[in-house]
Amino acid sequence: TGVDDDDDDDDDEDDDDDSDSDDDDSDEEEEEKEAEVEAVPEAPAAKRQRTDEGSRRQPLGTNSPFKRVNPEEITFTKEGLADNSWAALRATGHTYADKAQERLGPVKGKAFQKEMTKAKRGTYRGGAIDMGAVNSIKFDN
Repeated sequence: TGVDDDDDDDDDEDDDDDSDSDDDDSDEEEEEKEAEVEAVPEAPAAKRQRTDEGSRRQPLGTNSPFKRVNPEEITFTKEGLADNSWAALRATGHTYADKAQERLGPVKGKAFQKEMTKAKRGTYRGGAIDMGAVNSIKFDN
């Protein structure tokens, strides 16, 4: 048994030597790779030549904001639907909009969503539904 113990110790030492040589080999490989990288200079990117034929740009001065719908082509079945601003609702005597503007008008940023949630939670009082306050239209489909 004593001989076996000595052999095990020798094997452990050999294993340590092997792992050291593996580390040395990997260090040498890394140094070689770094040397290869340094030896190969990067070529500058080739610049494309601009041609007037392939240009998609508009002439200067014709910039306009993107609009999905052309406002000149829109027709409204009810004139009341043409202006959906708070001022238009106020002119018709829409008191809910007045209260909302007082409370939410000065609020900006993340605080707006918090105030909006509080307003939705606390304003419902029940009662009859005002059919004149419905601002939707029915389509012919």
